[in-house]
Amino acid sequence: MEKYASNLEALVTEKTEQLLQEKKRTDDLLNRMLPRTVAEALKRGEPVQAESYDCVTIYFSDIVGFTKLAATNTPMQVETIGDAYMVVGGLPERCSRHAAEVASLALHILDAVPKIRTRHLPTSRLHIRIGF
Repeated sequence: MEKYASNLEALVTEKTEQLLQEKKRTDDLLNRMLPRTVAEALKRGEPVQAESYDCVTIYFSDIVGFTKLAATNTPMQVETIGDAYMVVGGLPERCSRHAAEVASLALHILDAVPKIRTRHLPTSRLHIRIGF
């Protein structure tokens, strides 16, 4: 009985550690996708109130033909959750240059995306649509 209890205790400790590691990975992902205050409120089961701001710049982009590209490749070849991206300039810290900063980001991305090469499609070039 003592040996069984000891084995059970070790198993519970191992499973608890696995649970804590998974919770940390989940929290890290949630905090990368949402502002920390929003993520924490959602974890507590609280409603999240929409916020309004007088002046921000919102960047939107998507990879042209991504659905077709993803459909013809394996998940390991296309490691992303989708083709659309959004960035908000001027938040959370206020910045009077947010439009210029977002425009600079867009220009850098426009320059970089065509240079991206994939091992399984070396002659293929990516194209991106950007608006803000």
